[in-house]
Amino acid sequence: MPKETRPLLVLLAWFCLALAGGVGGWFQNFSAGGIAVLVWVLTAMVLLVAWKVGAFQAWALTVDLKWMIALHLTRFVGVYFL
Repeated sequence: MPKETRPLLVLLAWFCLALAGGVGGWFQNFSAGGIAVLVWVLTAMVLLVAWKVGAFQAWALTVDLKWMIALHLTRFVGVYFL
């Protein structure tokens, strides 16, 4: 596997895990505070990986912002936000 595709695979695995958790009802009994803590912890983890892992950092710095905006355009709330 090429080194350049590893960060993308990690990101894809993270999204799959989040989707499985949402569909599987893992977060159904979480309180609002628990969800907030989970979001902050996941955000901190992504920022830490982007800071410490060179391959992920290089990939994150080269992502075209059009794709980030397009991701939010697929959501109804995202269209309103933009």
